[in-house]
Amino acid sequence: MSRTVARLFRAGGLDFGLMFEGERSAGNDIRRVGEEGLFETLAAHNTRQMEQCSFDWLVTTDPHSLNSLRNEYDAAVKGRKVLHYTNVLADWLESGRLKVTKPLGRRVTYHDPCHLGRLNKEYDAPRRVLKAIGCELVEMPRSRDNSFCCGAGGGRIWTPDPPGVEKPSHSRMHEAASLGSIDIFVTTCPKDLAMFEDARKATGHEKDFVVSDLAELVAEAIELRAIPADYLPDLANRIADVGAAALDAMCARMKPGVAAADVAEAGRAVVDRIKDIIHFHYYFAYSVGIAFPPTWLESEAFGIKLDNHRPLEEGMVFHFPMTLRIKGEFGIGQSQTVIVTRDGCEVLSTLPLGLQQVGS
Repeated sequence: MSRTVARLFRAGGLDFGLMFEGERSAGNDIRRVGEEGLFETLAAHNTRQMEQCSFDWLVTTDPHSLNSLRNEYDAAVKGRKVLHYTNVLADWLESGRLKVTKPLGRRVTYHDPCHLGRLNKEYDAPRRVLKAIGCELVEMPRSRDNSFCCGAGGGRIWTPDPPGVEKPSHSRMHEAASLGSIDIFVTTCPKDLAMFEDARKATGHEKDFVVSDLAELVAEAIELRAIPADYLPDLANRIADVGAAALDAMCARMKPGVAAADVAEAGRAVVDRIKDIIHFHYYFAYSVGIAFPPTWLESEAFGIKLDNHRPLEEGMVFHFPMTLRIKGEFGIGQSQTVIVTRDGCEVLSTLPLGLQQVGS
């Protein structure tokens, strides 16, 4: 779901990023089960991280996070818009920023997530999206402010159901099936997607309809394809610059008598900067299939083990291959071969950095 939303945002030309390792749970469910102290700790951490970022919107795929960020993170949000992804897609589809090339013509029903609907009054955007992509919406009896919980939100995911009582998600599946001849049960919440997909199987409705997130339907309607490599030059060049600087730092340290671990550490210190680049661009990186972390960020990435304290000797040759694969087809790469000399390091050969075909 997140990958699809990221690809849709990229297709719409949105400049966006992700805090990645700097991000913690927004804490909505934590607070609902009474862990106020843990919620405050999470909120304080996320606030500090967001204060280091420059952004206009805060967009989430999760209605529970939306609720906390919009209503309980005053200092961090600072008047910025906190949006659910359906708000963005509805505007883009209606304005033509995303163009429907394949109207779906499906008969669907839509489940209003509790934290998106009742708690934040966001009922219209998902329905606007369904209309824009050519779906016929059939409302369930319990919809909008009378919608029915999936059974996981507000911390209930950790609470066992009483024996002999029908699970809320099972009840919802029966309600959807009673509409007759629907194709898709549409969700806009990660918890809903998981709960209802499981419930569909458990209640015997596998052949009646499928459960899909709205983002997946939008991707189908606009015939979203894999993002081409020519979207990557800016990120590619920034990663390439850091890689080149890392190799330069290692070569500067590479002299007879210096421990191999010290040389590798010099490279890692520079390479750590690449994490900041990829962390902020992680949604984009994830959407185009960049594996993270790149394999050459690992301890043996540069051909020198970090735990190898053997001193370097004159005449030693090291080969430094660096490739960040994208969808197994394109990559950002450099291959450099160096030799340890009496006075330092001499580069024997270098293949240039940049976006290039690297094979499968």
